[in-house]
Amino acid sequence: MKGNWFIATIALGSMIFTGCCNLRVMKPDDFKLVTDDIGQLQSGRYFEYIGVSHDRAYLQYNSNIDPLSERKVYYVPLDQLPKDLVKELKAGKNPWKKGMDAQRQWHHNQKL
Repeated sequence: MKGNWFIATIALGSMIFTGCCNLRVMKPDDFKLVTDDIGQLQSGRYFEYIGVSHDRAYLQYNSNIDPLSERKVYYVPLDQLPKDLVKELKAGKNPWKKGMDAQRQWHHNQKL
């Protein structure tokens, strides 16, 4: 339970740092589409999972095409997601971690 609040605090801090106007709601179908692509090599724009609160899951949109663009944080209400996914997220697991790690490594190697 403490881990969930920690992640929610980080998500909230990210939203404040990047500007609250960048917090946007996402439809559950869109959430499924973008999370299906996590881990696929995306050279320019991509989403990554940043955490869960008691009632929302958060994704951050990143752009390598326009490094000056502000990050955008999207959320989807947990009650609109499949129950098994919600259970996993609330347990502190990240079902997309392996793909996110591979994506970060690829982007890091491109900058070398």
